[in-house]
Amino acid sequence: QNEPNPFNSLTKIIAVFPRAESAQFFITDISGKIVYQNNFQSVQGENTIVIRREFLKTPGTYYYTLQSEHYQLSRKMILIP
Repeated sequence: QNEPNPFNSLTKIIAVFPRAESAQFFITDISGKIVYQNNFQSVQGENTIVIRREFLKTPGTYYYTLQSEHYQLSRKMILIP
């Protein structure tokens, strides 16, 4: 889960990958529309993803998904005013 949640300026997600691999990270609004996307190369072990307020348009509920060949995580996060 992202910390803190809810958040108002930034939040962080810690993900532990079993090996280095290409990964996709995206955030959707409650209608399912992708509002932010980032493809990156993970490292083996702990990876930190920082989400800043400016990545999202308005306060509300969002869902993020992090996926790769060997890893998948989806959670809800809340941006407050």
